[in-house]
Amino acid sequence: IINCNTTNTSIEFVWNDVAGATGYDVVVTSGQTGTLDGTTFTVDNLTPGEEVTITVTAIGDGACGNSSTMATCVAQDCPGFVATMTVTESICLGISDNPTITFTFDTSSDGPFMVDYLNETTAVQNSITVSNGETITLTDITETSTIVFISYSDVTLEDCIYPGNQTEVITVSTPVDAGTADQPSQLCVGTAETINLADLVLNGDLGGQWSETSTIPSTGGAFNAVNGTLNTGNLPAGAYTFEYLLDAAAPCEDQSVVVEVIVEEEPVADAGENMTLTCNMGMLNIGGSNTSSGAGITYQWTANDPTIIITNPDIAFPEVSQPGIYTLTVSNELGCFATDVVEVSAN
Repeated sequence: IINCNTTNTSIEFVWNDVAGATGYDVVVTSGQTGTLDGTTFTVDNLTPGEEVTITVTAIGDGACGNSSTMATCVAQDCPGFVATMTVTESICLGISDNPTITFTFDTSSDGPFMVDYLNETTAVQNSITVSNGETITLTDITETSTIVFISYSDVTLEDCIYPGNQTEVITVSTPVDAGTADQPSQLCVGTAETINLADLVLNGDLGGQWSETSTIPSTGGAFNAVNGTLNTGNLPAGAYTFEYLLDAAAPCEDQSVVVEVIVEEEPVADAGENMTLTCNMGMLNIGGSNTSSGAGITYQWTANDPTIIITNPDIAFPEVSQPGIYTLTVSNELGCFATDVVEVSAN
């Protein structure tokens, strides 16, 4: 009786010593040849599932002579194998974590396993060794890439090579940058100016959309969303805000920035009521209580007669001692100004 010990790449034929035999002769009737050693005959370098048939003859010089027997053995076949890869579908370049691949192998072998895969986009092929359930990180994905899994092999069963069965696409999206808001644009009420809102955005990508976010919106078609402009000529005083929005391809996030246009009120100039100099009142303080005051407010008094001297013409309520028509100009830091006049007569 001939027994077989097999692996995926070898067959060892084994038999018990025959009484009276002086030696053994082995003839391979089918398959590859091997090596005879006593009562074993070993065939190496087989492929999984390969079959070998031999005839063993026990050589004897007794009355019974020689005796022969035949045996057929098959190298172990590769275990069943199904590979499934879970691949990150998309990333936002420079923002998301690098894409990953998780390998799941349905097989009786514990591995580890060699995986050959190709990045068709960059034409770079890689070979990696992984365990069942292991996750790897791809650090070289900078553009949308097609990953083709070419083959798998069991490291412990070198001749067990399985064809690839999966192709995955990793989509790489580029983040958008809406930029940062510059300082608000400030102008005086009544100033007719067309403001290009893009000029208030620093380092923003092109291609975004404008919308108004003011608490009290502009009116009369002053805001043009298509062109991203604001016509300030008829705008009342107030703060006007506008959002610049850039849509991004998922998983990148949309980005936006808000810019501001401030239409300043004119200051108030109140030169006061007309007044009269008398013999008993040779010096008068001119100016009204409604005149604007506070930080950034400046005053300038002038007279219609250049020979009239005004003491302290840069205060709100100067003293005058001569008849004439006096003009008050009140300005703020932005340059907005208002004027009013008062007449001082003599009796």
